[in-house]
Amino acid sequence: MDTNKNIIIIPFRDRETHLKYFLENSLPKIKNTVPNLEIIIVEQTNGKKFNRGLTINIGYHYYNNENYYYITHDVDTNPVNDIALNMYNKELKEKEVYSIYSNEITLGGCFKIKGIDFKRINGFPNDFWGWGCEDRDILNRCQYFNYSIVRGIGAYSKDSTKYFNRLSDNHNRQANDKHNFTYNSWNGLSKEKKYDYISRNGLSTMNYKILKDELIQEGVRKILVDI
Repeated sequence: MDTNKNIIIIPFRDRETHLKYFLENSLPKIKNTVPNLEIIIVEQTNGKKFNRGLTINIGYHYYNNENYYYITHDVDTNPVNDIALNMYNKELKEKEVYSIYSNEITLGGCFKIKGIDFKRINGFPNDFWGWGCEDRDILNRCQYFNYSIVRGIGAYSKDSTKYFNRLSDNHNRQANDKHNFTYNSWNGLSKEKKYDYISRNGLSTMNYKILKDELIQEGVRKILVDI
């Protein structure tokens, strides 16, 4: 078994133009840079608000290997130079997370984590239906377990476009109701209540069904999931 595999997880729905651009322009560059690479695109069916956290959890669970590296990757985000591409290869210490490209106060966009560490924090929450805050929730989880967060490119830094091209998005994003919990209430919880929340909401409590599983090109798998 290859214990050095790198898995890129792309949460996805209704972004065909962005996916086509990523597969045609970014993926060849990433493949040439990152060894032992596989891509899994986790597509959520229509009918409910998009759930980015749960789709990423499903991508991890598809492989369920503690020794692999996992990179979350938004479909509209594309590395544009060697400095950005080489970030994907960063070796991580135990309990270390590498924010490749993210808002400076979250772990959104693209970040890299070892499978054993993703499992330890129980992944993302499963009940964040709608846009936002799941990236703050997973940062809260990492901080609870005293992970070291290493920052690469800040998504809103003035020079971010030198490293990543983020495609324009005209989607109507429906917000969720988790902002107050993740940014305010969380900080007031006891250590015990934080642990209880994490252990009851994540990888260990998922509910989903794979409707379609296809290899769309070498090293790129796309699964359609009902959640």
